[in-house]
Amino acid sequence: SFTGSDRYILDYLMEEVVQRQPASIQDFLLKTSILDRLSAPLCDVVTGRADSAETLLALEQRNLFIMPLDRSRAWYRYHHLFADLLRHRLALQAPDSVAQLCARASRWYAENGFPADAVQHALAARAWDEAAALIAELTSSLLKRGEVSTLLEWYRALPDSVIRSRIDLCAGITWPLILSGQVDSAEHYLALTEENAAGEEFSAQTNALKGAIAAQRAYLARIRGDGHRAMALSEQALALLPRDDVDTRGVIATNLGIAYWYAGNLDRAGQVLGEAVEMGRRSENQYAGLAAQLFACRIQ
Repeated sequence: SFTGSDRYILDYLMEEVVQRQPASIQDFLLKTSILDRLSAPLCDVVTGRADSAETLLALEQRNLFIMPLDRSRAWYRYHHLFADLLRHRLALQAPDSVAQLCARASRWYAENGFPADAVQHALAARAWDEAAALIAELTSSLLKRGEVSTLLEWYRALPDSVIRSRIDLCAGITWPLILSGQVDSAEHYLALTEENAAGEEFSAQTNALKGAIAAQRAYLARIRGDGHRAMALSEQALALLPRDDVDTRGVIATNLGIAYWYAGNLDRAGQVLGEAVEMGRRSENQYAGLAAQLFACRIQ
C-alpha cells in the first residue's frame, strides 16, 4: 500500500537518498520521473542536457533505484515507488514544468517510432492538438488489432470540444463506440460527423466519406436488429467506398455477411464473408478477418 506520497516513505527517501545527491542529479531525477522508461536520447531531450548516458550509468552504479531493461543498457526504469516519489516531489516543486516535460517526451516518441507513448505524453501535457492528430492517425491501426479499449481511453481523455471540431475525430470515435456496444454515444458522434460533413468546409462530400458514414450506419442498424436496413446500407457503402479501401470494405463486408446470415440467406452470407476474410487478410485487419471467419464457420 506504500506510495510515493506516503509521508514516512517520502521523508525517508528524500532525506536519505535524493537530497544526498548533487544538485544536477536531483534535477535529472525529477525531470525524468515523468517517463515510464528512460533512454539517453530521450532523457537528453526531456532534461535539455547532453550527458544522460553517463548520468544513467552513474545512477545504476550508485544503486539509485534504477534498473536496466535490456542487456545493452539502452533502456532503464526507476523502481515504481521511487518514481512515484519523484513525480510527487516534481508536482510540489515545479508543477508548471510537468506539461512542458511531457510535451518534449511526446515529440521525441513521435519522431522515434513510439506513437502510443507519444499519445500518452501529449495527453498528459494537455497538448490537445498534437494528441488529436496522433490519435486520428493511429485509429485505423488500433481498430485493426482490436484495441478498442485503448482507443476509447484516448478519445475520452480529449476535451469533447476538440473531438466535435474535427470530422476525422468524430468519425474515429464512432467505430470504437460501435464495437464496444455503446450505440447511443455512437449515434451522437455519427450525427456530428454528418453535420460536419455537410458544413461549408466539407460541402463537396467525396464518395469515400459517404461510404464511411454509410458503413457506420449499417453497423448500427444491424446492432439494433434492423437487418434489411443493415443490408441496404452495407451494399451502399460497398458501392461508394474506393476499391483500394480494403480496411473499411473488409469491415462492412463482415457486417453485410452477418446481416445475410441473420436473414437466413446463407449462400449470399457465405459468399460475402469469404470476401471479407480475404479483405481482412489483405488489410491485416485481424479484428474484421477473425469475425468474418467466425461467422463463416457458423454458416458451415
